[in-house]
Amino acid sequence: MRLRYLRRFALFFAVAATVLGGEVADYYDAAPKHNPAPVVPGLPRMATAHGITEIGIERTRCRGACPAYTFIMRSDGTCRFHGVSHVDFVGERVGRIDPVQFHNLAAFISESAFWSMPDTYRRGATDGASVYTSFAAGSRRKTFKNHMQSAPLKVWALEQLIDAAAQHVVWESSAAATVPPPASPK
Repeated sequence: MRLRYLRRFALFFAVAATVLGGEVADYYDAAPKHNPAPVVPGLPRMATAHGITEIGIERTRCRGACPAYTFIMRSDGTCRFHGVSHVDFVGERVGRIDPVQFHNLAAFISESAFWSMPDTYRRGATDGASVYTSFAAGSRRKTFKNHMQSAPLKVWALEQLIDAAAQHVVWESSAAATVPPPASPK
């Protein structure tokens, strides 16, 4: 019964995301797949015992009201969010999270053998939702493309844990205002 509930919950989130490209998706498309994490001026990095320095997720637009955004957090507690559509904040914002939140998630990743898993999980349909999930350690980067929730359940769990961590970010005030999503062309 519980597994059936989790599958339905996963299907709900599959309907809520799709890929039209973006920052985490760009990592997936770039060759080679294990590029070093980009250095952002003004955002220092600190090493971790597990070696993971960056964790990110990207959910992109769909034909409906899917939230489209990129969220990236680093081991020093710095976070960046870019909201595109159907989110509470549209635009770029930065904030901080308790580094313990990051390290707990990074330890889960390190202990879960994600490095050895395939990069792509997809179904035959081409118009379904996808989620890109990425993490970096030193010069290595792992990015999953989870098309229509076809990845193993632990990839879905990682997506949920990253989204849950985003709820603990203290965002800096921003001059940018929340903007409604663009109107569809007539």
